[in-house]
Amino acid sequence: MQHCYQLMINEKEDINPAHIAYLYDRIHYFKSKPQRFGTQLTADGRIYPVEDKANLNKQRLRMNLPELSQMKLDTVYDLDQLAILDQQDLDYTIWRKEVGWL
Repeated sequence: MQHCYQLMINEKEDINPAHIAYLYDRIHYFKSKPQRFGTQLTADGRIYPVEDKANLNKQRLRMNLPELSQMKLDTVYDLDQLAILDQQDLDYTIWRKEVGWL
């Protein structure tokens, strides 16, 4: 997946920026790191923590993603909740370790 992301970056003129954003966020989600574009949700439907909540919509627009409403922005988990979120599903954590994400 990381290799695919690098290929997309190398050929970004031919790639929809939204696809790059989704893959970037997915990789960071798997690594238990904050995402940049707010494309990944938790099991409860809230947005997984992001690097910069204050500028999230600016980042999204730059990648051809729609802006999020204030109501949606209010569902973004804070960065300090990252560790708690990642401890909620033991099987998922085991899988990420087995395949090399963690």
